[in-house]
Amino acid sequence: MSQIIDMSHFTFKKLTEKDLPLLLTWFKEPHVGKWWPTPEKDELLEKFLQRIRSKDTFGYLVFLGDVPIGYIQYYYIDRNNKKAGSWLPPLPETTIGTDQFIGDPRYVGKGYGTLFIKQFIHELKKIEPTVTTVIVDPNPENAAAIRCYEKVGFMRVGIYDVPGDRHLLMLYDKGTLMPVLTVNNLTKIFTSGFWPFKKLQTYTAVDNISFQLKKGEILGFLGPNGAGKTTTIQMLLGTLTPTSGMITYFGNDFAQHRVAALKKIGYASGYDKLPARLTITENLDIVGRIYGLKQSYRGQQIEKLLKSFGIWQLRDRQTGTLSAGQATRVMLAKAFISDPEVVLLDEPTASLDPDVAHEVRQFILAQRNERGTSILITSHNMDEVTELCDRVLVLKNGTIIADNTPELLARSTSKVRVHLTISSDVEQALTYLHGAQLTYTAQGNHVTIELDEHAIARLLAHLAEHKIIYSHISIDKPTLEDYFLSIAK
Repeated sequence: MSQIIDMSHFTFKKLTEKDLPLLLTWFKEPHVGKWWPTPEKDELLEKFLQRIRSKDTFGYLVFLGDVPIGYIQYYYIDRNNKKAGSWLPPLPETTIGTDQFIGDPRYVGKGYGTLFIKQFIHELKKIEPTVTTVIVDPNPENAAAIRCYEKVGFMRVGIYDVPGDRHLLMLYDKGTLMPVLTVNNLTKIFTSGFWPFKKLQTYTAVDNISFQLKKGEILGFLGPNGAGKTTTIQMLLGTLTPTSGMITYFGNDFAQHRVAALKKIGYASGYDKLPARLTITENLDIVGRIYGLKQSYRGQQIEKLLKSFGIWQLRDRQTGTLSAGQATRVMLAKAFISDPEVVLLDEPTASLDPDVAHEVRQFILAQRNERGTSILITSHNMDEVTELCDRVLVLKNGTIIADNTPELLARSTSKVRVHLTISSDVEQALTYLHGAQLTYTAQGNHVTIELDEHAIARLLAHLAEHKIIYSHISIDKPTLEDYFLSIAK
């Protein structure tokens, strides 16, 4: 029986000889020719088949539900292979390479490749516990593939020439899978009232939550106001004492090793303020001193960060005279001044204009990609969470109700919105929608219908059956914002 590795949404089935006809069918698809062009395609395919038949390569079919959608494989790097070994830089002995492609053309360009390689790389910790490093080598001109790997957590190592070809070597250090932060059964209960004059009342802000933050991971904290996000961050900073539970940074109990841990942690909030009468430079210099940074390095970091956030020219301004957006950028500079290993960000772009918020997000991604910084971020900007976060924890009433990628959380909401511009019989269309108890809004002949995705075909069939003509149709897929609104009710 084939080995099955079950995951929350994808299934990885170890490849067998019986699966090769499916692979051969996929390789004949036009989209494969984009990256395996003729006439080299047949030769490459033969080498590919030799590789997957060998004992040195481990291939898996990727299933979404019961549907096989793609293929992924990994193999140990052969350092005696002159063709391969000649262009490899020094790498740990326990390095493997991995390749992936979307086989079923129905799933091309829909983000599934990024999702299943992300989950597969994480599963490698169980499959190959001794492996520390994973490499891939996309074509330097394949921007889509490079973005995919960067989103998963691969970092660029360099461009290497091999006979007749060029490769961009990208590396994923499996050490990034080890958690830098572990939270176990964390609880915070607030008590109000003063006995015997007033009956004591308790409120549970955080209720027995557990999670991990891995090296190089950007983890989102999502939830309505009062869900417990800020309370959790304050406990992670040590400014609030948990009622019960344990926080571990870098393998050490935070309660016992608080000072050592805080030296490696940065923090910023879009709502906090710095001393108003000190200049930007003075504020950041004091923070640098607290972290124990040398004077020369403090100066370098202040200049680099203020230039990154576009406020270097304001360095001698008192922070009390800054706009909300300028003050927020100073707070972000404070969070990163010590080159921390972990950064906690509470609504970091809340007061920023869209263009500046975009620059901040790019800066955050660069810190993760270039330095492997682990980041925990709260935000009410759903587009921001989708762009930044590898994984999202959803809090409600102090408990974690979901833990998944932004994409899969959005897809867990089955409702879609269908926009129709109806050319005739608008009243008849509205009568049907009302009778079918569908949620809709209508403005003139523009109708927006909210329904389950699987019901779209039945809706359109009914319109055609009754000769209701529409001149335009568009369908909005569920977004993370739709998911948030559904759980906030």
